Amino acid sequence: MTLKAFVAIGTGLFLLVALLNLAAAQSESKPAPATAAAVADIEGSKTPQITKVPVHVQFPASLAKAIRARPSQKITAPPGSLVTITSENFEGTFPSGLWTLNSGDYTWAKRNCAAQAGSFSAWAVGGGAIGSTLACGTVYPHSVSTIMAYGPFDLSDANWAAFSFFISLNSEGSFDFFDFLASDDGINFSGYALSGSTGGQWIPFALALTAVPTGSGAFENFTGKDSVWIAFAFSSDNSVNLPNGAFVDDVVLQKGMVNVPTIVSSFSSPGPSPRGLAFDGSNLWCSDATNDRIYRLTTTGSVVSSFASPGSIPTGLAWDGTNLWNADANTDRIYRLSTTGTVLSSFSTPGSIAYGLAWDGIGLWNSDGGVPTIWKLNTTGGIISSFSAPGTFHFDLAWDGQSLWLADAEALLFYRMDTAGNVLDYYLAPATFPTGLEWDGTNLWAADLNTDLIYNLSVAPPATCTFCGDVNVDGLVNSTDALIILAFDVGQQIPPAFLDAINRGCGDVNLDGATNSTDALIILTCDAGLPQCPPNVGKPGGCQ
Repeated sequence: MTLKAFVAIGTGLFLLVALLNLAAAQSESKPAPATAAAVADIEGSKTPQITKVPVHVQFPASLAKAIRARPSQKITAPPGSLVTITSENFEGTFPSGLWTLNSGDYTWAKRNCAAQAGSFSAWAVGGGAIGSTLACGTVYPHSVSTIMAYGPFDLSDANWAAFSFFISLNSEGSFDFFDFLASDDGINFSGYALSGSTGGQWIPFALALTAVPTGSGAFENFTGKDSVWIAFAFSSDNSVNLPNGAFVDDVVLQKGMVNVPTIVSSFSSPGPSPRGLAFDGSNLWCSDATNDRIYRLTTTGSVVSSFASPGSIPTGLAWDGTNLWNADANTDRIYRLSTTGTVLSSFSTPGSIAYGLAWDGIGLWNSDGGVPTIWKLNTTGGIISSFSAPGTFHFDLAWDGQSLWLADAEALLFYRMDTAGNVLDYYLAPATFPTGLEWDGTNLWAADLNTDLIYNLSVAPPATCTFCGDVNVDGLVNSTDALIILAFDVGQQIPPAFLDAINRGCGDVNLDGATNSTDALIILTCDAGLPQCPPNVGKPGGCQ
């Protein structure tokens, strides 16, 4: 290779290091986790007998060594879709694959004591030398600690990942805990701890690996990393034990390269607990579940007017062209209101915890916090149609004229669906507790409970490539792009914008369907001015 090519490589390496350092510095600025009150408010609607708090734990050295010894599992997710890394319903052999259990007198184990579906689930104390002899319904022991972990798996090609599961819990509140966790080193795990009782019910939960609470007032994003683990743990103190403890069933781990909305603007919500959003053609409406008020706002956040909500936990809002509709999670009713708050009519919802509302020009769409169903209703509450809702915790809805949008407050995704419930697109939520959702004819609006902000989002389809080979989207094709592709090819973490460009094929200069070191060498050849440079490199609009 010529001296000029080597100079180009060296310059590109310097620029790559600078870019990666800048990305790392930017990633350190993260929102604070939801307050205890906010968490209790949201999760308490699922089952009021449990508490949920952020937690950070360190696994025993012997277990950490075992789970770190495995090679990382890589499954490629096509852009714009999700792929399942693993699913476990405990009906077959367990543990198998990348599952690892602690050793000792008590371990997690597949047992037929209870199940969300099928005949089996994982019991937190049902295995081990002593645990395997326990009869179903036995109280869990004092001072026990059990762990089951899965991994490592590769998220280097993903900008979203999450795992979901069902839990049936019966533990001493605030003293005995069930944890669901994630880690990027196989030693230090973070996530949430639950305690209390689900009352014999199976409750769905999820943890988005884009926003894992560290327990110290921050969130960590595990996407873009090549080795990640998830885990479930159960622990008890030396007093008060209850029957069973914890059962887990139907674990699903997914990842994907999903759409990322552009934040056009944002402003503070008028209250501390924003829920539903609606747009009347000129102004936004926002409900607040702490102040029990509904606010009319300009699109820059100024309060035009407000009135007391008819119920004590106002959630979803919808505008039908004349009147405002409001769902309430406490009364489980939907109210038709005048613009000054007068109740014109109301009816009971078909679910148990009324959350989302959207108006499609004919009827209302309603999502529920307790039942995983979305209904289309007429204006007196009659059910026109329904379908199963995707995700685990369904908040507000929006209608864009053709499609229905749903906010998932745990997976931290927005789903765009057809009217039969088929998911058409996935979008990352802008923050960590999405609640309200609305469409204004051009953009999507989203409220977030954690940041207490209302966001104006552009959800236009991803842009095409600027030029073939321009993976850092700076309008140039040079050694910097080559070094970024080389870093990607060896599994190093690169900024999300660069990863998005690579996943859209912007670096596939030899058109073989893959972006790797071969493409990087071609770009270096072109940057050095060598005659072997193919004409495709630098082509406007991308590689095709």
